[in-house]
Amino acid sequence: MNCRHRILITLNLLVGLYVLLSVLTADAMPAFARAYGMTCNTCHASSYPVLNPFGRAIKENGYQLPKGAEPPVTHLARQQVSNRLTLLERVPLAIRIKGMIQSEQQDIDNPNFATPTQVDFLSGGPLFQNISYFINFGIFADGEIEAPELAFVQFHNLGGEGLANFRVGKFNILDFQFPNHRSLTMSVSPVATVSVGKNPFILDTHHVGIDLYGRPKSGPLFYEVALVNGTTAEGEEEAGGGHGGHGAISRTDSDSFKDIFARLTYTLPNQRHTIGVLGYFGKTALPNGIVTGDEHSESDEDAEHEDAEVEHAAPALFSEDDHADGDHVENDPNDTFRILGVDAELNLWRFNLRGAFLIGNHDNPLGNGESVSYQGVMGNIIYPVKRNLLAAVRYDQVFSSDMSMLEKQFLTPYIHFLLLENVHLGVEYNINLDDTDQSNVNLMMDLAF
Repeated sequence: MNCRHRILITLNLLVGLYVLLSVLTADAMPAFARAYGMTCNTCHASSYPVLNPFGRAIKENGYQLPKGAEPPVTHLARQQVSNRLTLLERVPLAIRIKGMIQSEQQDIDNPNFATPTQVDFLSGGPLFQNISYFINFGIFADGEIEAPELAFVQFHNLGGEGLANFRVGKFNILDFQFPNHRSLTMSVSPVATVSVGKNPFILDTHHVGIDLYGRPKSGPLFYEVALVNGTTAEGEEEAGGGHGGHGAISRTDSDSFKDIFARLTYTLPNQRHTIGVLGYFGKTALPNGIVTGDEHSESDEDAEHEDAEVEHAAPALFSEDDHADGDHVENDPNDTFRILGVDAELNLWRFNLRGAFLIGNHDNPLGNGESVSYQGVMGNIIYPVKRNLLAAVRYDQVFSSDMSMLEKQFLTPYIHFLLLENVHLGVEYNINLDDTDQSNVNLMMDLAF
């Protein structure tokens, strides 16, 4: 198929989405904007979804407006029914609908319609002054209703303004950084979703635990320290970002060992540039048997290649009887691992640039006593062509000299059109630089009200 034919197909799909969304009401607003009578661009920069300094302060403060900018929350959002019962005057509920049309590079004439892909119900905000909550759960195209993706309670301004905030529950530990679930693209950046060997751990997913963070005196330094369960291959399955393409499926670990996550960032005085460092230190009990690599592969041929590679890496775990019967090898060692990284956000003229570099090291991810290391780099550039039109490109690469099956390289140019502030249309071309036949074109709609 020639390039002109592909362009015509893409344009026709965009027109169809525009007609669908043009009948929606213009006054639909997310819960926060509805509660405070503000537009989305109060907190977001022109290069949406980037938060401006005011938006960052709101998020870090549990969706409370800065001190002095509003009546106390106890007067604003609550009514006293009796001396022993106090209720919210209104429930801060928002609904987000995400849909996608996807065309594979190999079969671009037959696009896959998946609309809506996911419907999210979100509720959050201050309950009392300096006490807030957030909960998010989704319903998917297959009718499945999942356990809450996010569910936590926060306590703010402990010991002084911005000095310490505390949250407990299920949260995304990259929430203040560059989580996939807030990306404009339907495709997931693989840099923070690496899973090594038999270890199911993924950094960019939802973790259960406690998190201490703060920005003392609303200054340039932001710190965060979290103690979380980690993940395991056993136990209840939980969605870490949803079936809509962001995050990954994980299971919460229930052993006594707790993982540690820490991050420190510095915002330059002009508040336009931020640099940070992070570290995650964990330990996971590996499941019985050897990883097959199926979840990483794009085709049967790739799966066979990856199976052979893992078998070669851990020959001691296999026997002829195991191959003959197809049984898993009984083996349950522990894998201690570390992830270190740096990240930065720069705002140069009208460009927003975000990048990160991660280094991961696992001591025993295959169960054979051999370590595996990998590195990942991610860069994203957003340029607001107009107030309601964004052009962007993202580059992702994961490389490893120890396990080639981890290696990935993608280039994703995309365009995002804000039909309304809360109605978005997007088209992206997710280019697999290692195998262009595995590339795809995604068209997305995102509606929040």
